[in-house]
Amino acid sequence: MKSYITYIPILACIIACNKPLDDNQLQHINGYWEIKEVKAPDADPKEYTANTVVDYFEIKDRNGFRQKVSPQLDGTFQTNTIQEKVQIIDSIGKTFIKYQTTYAKWVEELVELDENNMTIINENDIKYFYQRFQPLKID
Repeated sequence: MKSYITYIPILACIIACNKPLDDNQLQHINGYWEIKEVKAPDADPKEYTANTVVDYFEIKDRNGFRQKVSPQLDGTFQTNTIQEKVQIIDSIGKTFIKYQTTYAKWVEELVELDENNMTIINENDIKYFYQRFQPLKID
């Protein structure tokens, strides 16, 4: 019984230390993001130096959509108009993104988000490191 009592404060600290992202942080999700690196549990990290497709998020009041878009040389974006419904939820001291399409539903953990960086972990413990998309400038 004594050993259980010593674990209670440790467990309480772990739970208390996990905090969901606040609304000030979540405002940064809107806009264009490109994957910079992917880390899978049993594989070498894969870096992406160029992306032909980027993710566009548009979220208001924790609801919105994500859409895959292809940047064009003239600064516009081409898309197939398919949008994934998105809902931001807080649970167990973490922030999650719930996605829904006509064909599937899934949840990913939103680990980090600031003005220029975002990290998402999927159900297979694969980490996606995003950076804010910067269009190519051709003079």
